[in-house]
Amino acid sequence: MMWFFLILIWNSLISVNLMAASVEEDVPVVVCTGTYDSARNWSFGSTAVVEEWHMHRARDLRDISRQAHAMRPDKHTNFAMFRLQMTLPSGEQVTLFDCSMNTVFASGGDSAFLGSLGTILGGRRVICAADYWHPYPDRAEDSDLRENIAEIMEFREALTSAEKDFIAKAFKARISNEDYLGEVILKHTVVSKLVDSCRASLSWNVFDEASNQLAHHLRLIDKTQKAETSWHLNDLFGKSFQLNFADSEQAIRQFICSLDHRKAPPIIVRPFLSFDDRCLHDIAAYKAKWLKIKKEDDELRELAGRLDDHIVDVIVRSGARFRLEIASNYGMCQNCQATFQCEFLNMSIIQQKCMLLMFRGYSMDEDLKWYINGRLYQYGLAKKMQPLVMLTVSSQSAYATTGDVS
Repeated sequence: MMWFFLILIWNSLISVNLMAASVEEDVPVVVCTGTYDSARNWSFGSTAVVEEWHMHRARDLRDISRQAHAMRPDKHTNFAMFRLQMTLPSGEQVTLFDCSMNTVFASGGDSAFLGSLGTILGGRRVICAADYWHPYPDRAEDSDLRENIAEIMEFREALTSAEKDFIAKAFKARISNEDYLGEVILKHTVVSKLVDSCRASLSWNVFDEASNQLAHHLRLIDKTQKAETSWHLNDLFGKSFQLNFADSEQAIRQFICSLDHRKAPPIIVRPFLSFDDRCLHDIAAYKAKWLKIKKEDDELRELAGRLDDHIVDVIVRSGARFRLEIASNYGMCQNCQATFQCEFLNMSIIQQKCMLLMFRGYSMDEDLKWYINGRLYQYGLAKKMQPLVMLTVSSQSAYATTGDVS
């Protein structure tokens, strides 16, 4: 019996030592940054700085990947985490949002597998892109995703609305013909559903040549044939959707875009912005009239234009900047790089969320906070500024050169 307990204790000590070694084991990390310069030129390249947060997340992600591989050796899922940082003019760093303690983002869309993994990880929430791109019953399964990508990257359809209507009408005339199915005559409701599906299938599947050139400029890749360079954008939006925008980084973007800053953990931001008395007076006048008429008339619109320009100038000239930091198993692929490049320049939704989080914890005049929050919500104030968000991505392995990470 004594030998049994000695063996049990010895095995326990070995287990503890292995766990400690696993925690302390160094994980090689490569960090890349993506940002715009004053001329709005995008660059994405490696940097020598590796912050402690990225080292800790690298160890977490390595352990999560090992657990996922033990569950499903046939899968090669990428995992990632993120936080939103702010650098004040003084150089002080403020964490606006960090969900890395309870949330993991995964590539692919196997919800059952990811749900089981989350349970094993102590109830951690594992999120994938499929959680945000919902299919419509009367549309192609990936139509929402296609539309999302087209909007971010400002791709234009080759087919006009009138041309889609013409094709749909021709299709309706054909299937309504009595000799189409021989003795079978389709009911009116069936015809309507087929025609609706026909028109929906024409959306975001065919793009003009200018969009194709833009896609090449953004260096989008066909993830099933990475060496191909002669593709057309229509090919990448083909049947198998070779762009494969279901990466963990894409899920992170969707999560941030749907983030309700009012439900985020509270933060405190030291005041650093200076607005003159005239600005505060004009904002008080704007608020008083807006609350009275509940809309923005020509007079308020003109006043808001001047106020917005002043607020944008104050924020930009302050030197405050934001940073989206992502820790990932694999380096960021070109398609995800292009997504954030276009997000920062075209959409500015992440910039909007950063500012909403900042102003939530910022002590300032109540009328001024009311005005700025309203302009961020409804009037695209964040989009009126130059890109102020930097992207930082740490990874443990280079992105695969063949095959998909899914």
